[in-house]
Amino acid sequence: MLTPMRAILGRSGHHTRIVQYKYTLTSVALSSQGSEEILDAIEGKGRIIAVKATSLSTDFDLSIRDKTGASGSTNNEIFAVNAINLNYDEADMNVYYRNADTTYANKLYVVIKNDDGSNATGPIALELFVETMDKE
Repeated sequence: MLTPMRAILGRSGHHTRIVQYKYTLTSVALSSQGSEEILDAIEGKGRIIAVKATSLSTDFDLSIRDKTGASGSTNNEIFAVNAINLNYDEADMNVYYRNADTTYANKLYVVIKNDDGSNATGPIALELFVETMDKE
């Protein structure tokens, strides 16, 4: 389970805020199935507005899921990008999500698949920028 560095960046509306979550993911060697990690302490529902990922691999895939145990399936995939060469940086996204575990939790899941036969990914720096509703 990965606990993020978390920063509230500001408000995007009267009852919403933008939160930055920074995670460091475990290195992944060449793999066909991918490795799933839990993104803990993230709001269980919200809107992803930006994603940044950096690695030592010249060919890795990143998939964000709303349910655990989904490594072999893309049924619960809310965001995916393939063939990332060292880094990925995308803003102006509009990816709404809600945790789909049997018991609702403040978690998402990331699956990293490394297709680079020469390099392990090394630790992966993952940043998510999420718009969430204020809690009352």
